[in-house]
Amino acid sequence: VLQWIRSQQRADGSFSSSAGVDAGSLDATACVYAAFVSLGKGDDPTAVAAKRYVDENGGIAAVNVMYSATLATAGVLDPSAMPEPHLIFKLIPFSDALLCKFFTPWVGMSANLTQLITQCLLDHGEKASWLHPLLRVEEERVVDYLREYQNPDGTFGGAVLYTSQLLSALALMGVPHDDPNFR
Repeated sequence: VLQWIRSQQRADGSFSSSAGVDAGSLDATACVYAAFVSLGKGDDPTAVAAKRYVDENGGIAAVNVMYSATLATAGVLDPSAMPEPHLIFKLIPFSDALLCKFFTPWVGMSANLTQLITQCLLDHGEKASWLHPLLRVEEERVVDYLREYQNPDGTFGGAVLYTSQLLSALALMGVPHDDPNFR
């Protein structure tokens, strides 16, 4: 996955938000930087170039709040400033189908990734314990969703933005780095 992300970087250090988009995206580039930092690779040349692009284009403060959970994963934002997430929809068996029917698959990806990352951050990196059995079920269902919808090439939706969030979510859930989903 990291090799694919590296191959998507533009000459100015940025990443586009999705395939076929020519312009670099501050949001996608910041999320890629956060993913590399989360994996302990903040000094990787890809991460350094991405951080430089972010700094030159308004900094972390200019990134859409929708991606704050991903940025907090890397320690760029304080997780305590984030709102309480709600993963209760994961307890409804057909919730993903409803999201895709009434919105787009991208909404489902965002709903799953952002909420899971936020929940993990507020749990201080710990999986929900026996004290919160419903939270644990919610988290496990999101991880199952992520594994099910990850493309065979390791990407998530073929988009750098969601793939970088996928890496952050898996790392926060304690999925080992040698897991096939990290490839």
